[in-house]
This record gives sequence, C-alpha cells and structure tokens, in this order.
Amino acid sequence: MAERVEVDDARGVTLVPKPEIAHAGGVVATPDWVVSELVAGGFDPLAPPELPVPSSFKALDLSMGSGPFLLEILRRIIASDERAGRSVGLAERAAMVKNHLFGVDIDGAAVE
Repeated sequence: MAERVEVDDARGVTLVPKPEIAHAGGVVATPDWVVSELVAGGFDPLAPPELPVPSSFKALDLSMGSGPFLLEILRRIIASDERAGRSVGLAERAAMVKNHLFGVDIDGAAVE
C-alpha cells in the first residue's frame, strides 16, 4: 500500500514509494547515494581492503528507521571479508549482524 508499481520503457517493473506516504509524519527515506557516501567516510578508513573487519568493530545507528546505514555497513563488512579471502555464507552473515551492528529508534513507526 505504501508503494506504487512503475513500468519503464524496457517493461521493467519497479516498486516506488508513494510520496504522500514517504513524507507522512516527517519520515523521509535517506537517498542511497547519501547513505553510501556517509558510510564510506566513516567505515572505509577503519577497514583496510586487504584485511577482514576486526571483531571489535561495532556500528550503532541511534535513529535507524528501516536500517539503510546498517545495511550499507553490512555490505561493506561482507565485501571486506571476501576480499581478505574469507568465506561469507549465511551463518557468517548472521554472526556479522549480531556482533557488529546495533540500532534503535524512538519512533516505532519508522522501524520497519
């Protein structure tokens, strides 16, 4: 209900958030490019490309909403570990989330 279906010229289908829903209550999704740039500035200097992410690394998002920043950090943790030659299966990904990523939000409606 919060999204509409858009069909492009190549007959590809995309779900697009309805603007009237996205802006309801002042909750607006952070654009992907903003998430990527902010995470790159904070995460990349801490994760040398040739090494896996240290087990002591923790990320906390105090206004996580639907978690785009935590998801981007998870993508980068996985990529870092894969570049370091580690196998990153489902169990390892679950452990990464449990050990590295933390988030809260005071607005229950913002957390999906």
